[in-house]
Amino acid sequence: MASLLIMTSCAKEEKSDAVDSCLKGGGTFSSTRGTTLNLTKQDWYLTRNEHGGGFISVGLAGTTNGDSLTILTRGDGLFYDYKIPLNSNKQFNQDISTSFSANSVPSGSFKEPTYILVYRGNDTLRVNLESCPLSYE
Repeated sequence: MASLLIMTSCAKEEKSDAVDSCLKGGGTFSSTRGTTLNLTKQDWYLTRNEHGGGFISVGLAGTTNGDSLTILTRGDGLFYDYKIPLNSNKQFNQDISTSFSANSVPSGSFKEPTYILVYRGNDTLRVNLESCPLSYE
């Protein structure tokens, strides 16, 4: 699997390197069998709810030659595969909550990992993603 990272831009807080949002550049990923994913946007951001919990979300955009895409999401220990819709040109642009906590959010700085699966015929490409350092504080 080959990858190319284009750019990373984050809005920093004065106290630390952690941020509440982060725009990462895309990248091109491919399997040995020719399945490709071209990410043009990774926009990570945090939101809080009124009960003390929160969401870690990512806005994704790009193209693929795959038949379908899914992203692994999790919330309070449960894992889900969320199907990312493709248009007729195999493009996508979707905001997805990758993690949530019902009653409490992580403290301090953290990075949120997740991954995208690209399915094409009998081939599956797994692309690991990780946010910039994020913080609710």
